[in-house]
Amino acid sequence: MEPEKKTQPEPSVIHNREQHRFEIPLGAELAMLQYRQHDGSIDLMHTEVPESHQGQGLADKLAKAALDYAKQNQLKVIPTCRFVRAYLKRHPYAA
Repeated sequence: MEPEKKTQPEPSVIHNREQHRFEIPLGAELAMLQYRQHDGSIDLMHTEVPESHQGQGLADKLAKAALDYAKQNQLKVIPTCRFVRAYLKRHPYAA
């Protein structure tokens, strides 16, 4: 009988409106995508994932959550963040 694999729950994205960012809590650390919203647009400014959690797709989850929010609220996306620009090139349907 194989040992049971312990799977970590999928990290979920939280929209922190007060701090103007999308977040994924990671214990004592935090992955985040900062934005500025104004006049019918959302400027996705900076994505940050702690080094110890890189390579797990967390930045993709943050970008997707921010773009979904923009779409739901009919906001024009300004992809200032280079990661978000690269994400949009890889996922053009997300724009």
